[in-house]
Amino acid sequence: MSNDTGTAHLGLKDLYALGYRFEVVFQMGGTRPHNFEMVFQKVSGIGLSRKVDFSKGETVTTEQATYEKLTLTKGLSIRRDTQWDKYIWSMQEQAVRIAEALLVSVLDEDGEPVRTWKFFDVLPTRWSLSELDAGNTAILIETLEVQFRRMNIINAK
Repeated sequence: MSNDTGTAHLGLKDLYALGYRFEVVFQMGGTRPHNFEMVFQKVSGIGLSRKVDFSKGETVTTEQATYEKLTLTKGLSIRRDTQWDKYIWSMQEQAVRIAEALLVSVLDEDGEPVRTWKFFDVLPTRWSLSELDAGNTAILIETLEVQFRRMNIINAK
């Protein structure tokens, strides 16, 4: 693609966000608010849906938007991670909100956010560890599913 002078050529990375550049930040509330960043291999489940009824000849929304569960996947660290352990083990006792908000940002090539999804009132609903297998040399994978109350989209650029 070129402009009037014929000098501008844009590639796909100049037009679209790349799915492998992202960060996850837990925004902690309480008496000492702070941010806690973790490295994840995958994040899935960013989305929402709404049922719509067309039966009366006009569009009628029949219920509120519903959100999917977020799934966060990471390698099991051999270093003790007390904050992560606290999240996981809090699930055993009761439904404990693990963060005031969770931010998932897609980053540009300079590491700056292009778009951020902010999830509020994040509660863990499921944790699992990949299969232990003596015949496999793969890294153990932890998976955490979380539910949230609402979501905002923040456009950074």
